[in-house]
Amino acid sequence: MTFTMACALPGGLAGVPSPPNFAVSPTPTVLPSLSQERASPDSAAVRGEAEGAQRRFERIRRGLLPQTWGGGRKDCDERVGRFCFWHDQEKDEWTLPPDSPDLATARNDLLEALSSAANRLPGDDWILGQRIRYLTEGGAWEDAARLARICGGAHPSWCSVLEGFALHGTGRYEAALECFHDGLETMDSREARRWRDPSMLLDGRGSSLLEDAAEVDAQREADSHSEANSQPGANSGAVDQWENLRARVWTLADPLYLVEGNDRESEHYARWVFSKMHEDAQNPYGIRWGDDLEELTVRYGWDRGWERVRQDLRTAGGRPYRDWPSNARWKEIRSSGADPGGPVGCNTRCLALGRT
Repeated sequence: MTFTMACALPGGLAGVPSPPNFAVSPTPTVLPSLSQERASPDSAAVRGEAEGAQRRFERIRRGLLPQTWGGGRKDCDERVGRFCFWHDQEKDEWTLPPDSPDLATARNDLLEALSSAANRLPGDDWILGQRIRYLTEGGAWEDAARLARICGGAHPSWCSVLEGFALHGTGRYEAALECFHDGLETMDSREARRWRDPSMLLDGRGSSLLEDAAEVDAQREADSHSEANSQPGANSGAVDQWENLRARVWTLADPLYLVEGNDRESEHYARWVFSKMHEDAQNPYGIRWGDDLEELTVRYGWDRGWERVRQDLRTAGGRPYRDWPSNARWKEIRSSGADPGGPVGCNTRCLALGRT
């Protein structure tokens, strides 16, 4: 089945190269336990019930989406995997529509089903992630933070970053960063490196600087291994250039110095958590989560609401519409460390192309 969807995104992250291949990830990669094998038929049944409840909710959501009229198509300004982008300059007038009573009731039913599943299958990372996802979607950020803090036997790294996500939503960025850093310390080292790398947000020059620093560090490490026997401790005081440059990027990107904690860095990690919660789960627009949606989320932020677009009077149903409202607090990150462009403000519209 072919899916087409329009979506509005805040722009401003210029010059970001798209990865050459956008594969749809079949399983999450944050933690091994997120895709763990089922321990018994009973646990498989509980997990299956939870997944079924989540699928039913998203079907209900799609049926309740408000409808709006859309315009015609034009050539893409940018392609990101399955998505076609238009960088519109007019001000975004879209406002987040409130949830309908039927949708709020369906979400509460889902949360009850997930809570029941968690009681019968404690420590399941996927179930915990979906509980945090839908609690925060409904605005219960404090409840989500408490739930993540309890953890209930899930992987400690996953619990830490989930708590960071919830704390970020309450505006406690300093506490959120502490949780994110704790989670990154116990996360798979390669995955943690991906989360901590801001290259996706930088222009070409900034990305090249980080890449060059990583190469210098790798060469120094190789040299230190070859000299280890002849000169023990010869490079023990060497500076990690990539780490220092990464830390400098986040320091310069901090949009509000009077706010405790680096809210832009916290936002970056929160976007990664949001993306990982959506892997191996249904979503409102009915396509599988892939590397392109991961990049869109990390670059522009997560989706806040959806509408069903109708192109003309002959269109009976319309297509799901995804919208990221502009967020003027998050600044573009440039390799110079300055922010000459000011706050993110222009629209970027995208159309999903291809098949699931």
